[in-house]
Amino acid sequence: VDYYGLSEVRFTAIPTYAAEPDPANEAEDIAVDAALSWKEGRDVEDNYLYISTDPNSITDGLVDPVVVDEAAYSPVLALGTMYYWRVDEVNDNEAYTTWVGDISSFSTVDSIVIDDMEDYNDTDGYTVWNIWKSGFDSAVDNGGSFMGNESAPYAEETVVHGGDQSAPMYYDNTGAYSFSQVVAQSVDLPIGTSDWSAGSPKTLTVWISGDPCNVLGDEEIYCSIDGYEAVFDGTFDYIGTERWLQFDVDLAGVDISDIDEITIGIRKVGSTGGSGRYSIH
Repeated sequence: VDYYGLSEVRFTAIPTYAAEPDPANEAEDIAVDAALSWKEGRDVEDNYLYISTDPNSITDGLVDPVVVDEAAYSPVLALGTMYYWRVDEVNDNEAYTTWVGDISSFSTVDSIVIDDMEDYNDTDGYTVWNIWKSGFDSAVDNGGSFMGNESAPYAEETVVHGGDQSAPMYYDNTGAYSFSQVVAQSVDLPIGTSDWSAGSPKTLTVWISGDPCNVLGDEEIYCSIDGYEAVFDGTFDYIGTERWLQFDVDLAGVDISDIDEITIGIRKVGSTGGSGRYSIH
């Protein structure tokens, strides 16, 4: 019978400090609903988590710790923000009670996608006009609008902004209608919820591109969220170009925790109406 013996064991580190922070140090584009986690040290009773947008406030002891008994925590995070955090491992029953961790940092994403128009397809009924209801295919009066191309591909694949698709909307304010709009229910959009409050967003940005063939009238572009309306403050003539316009909607007057629907459209504000198409992203 062969016998084997262990003659020596060496530990190059004592597993007492918190380690392996997640998100990793200097990580970018972290989701605002992300949980922080780490590998606990040995014989830990409590984890003291310090988190702040100012690393000096952690170092100087100006931040109160969050005490957790497991190696994970879900903080409330804001969009487009750099955070610093540290975990101290604590066991008051030991001679050395606290093992102070290293400070790590991460930054959150700048925005949350409500609808980037990328998921719409023409094969299983998930088309752009199924979600964004126009005057053509809606029981609700949405004016002289027609969402999507007349045949597949219904989403626009040529005029795009930061992706592979945009949503083409045809409008006609020259006849029976003085407005042309499309309406989507919040829960049907890719965000999938009526609660848009994660990360405390302040602005909704809609990107719009026009067409040189459009017939321009005395009109304006508008966006409405549950009845709260904003009007594009740039010149309407841009709708006659393929230049992408940034339409920012201030959300200060909107209850972003419970949003039912969003409306985007063009309406006549003077004596003449126009017609044509534009793309939304």
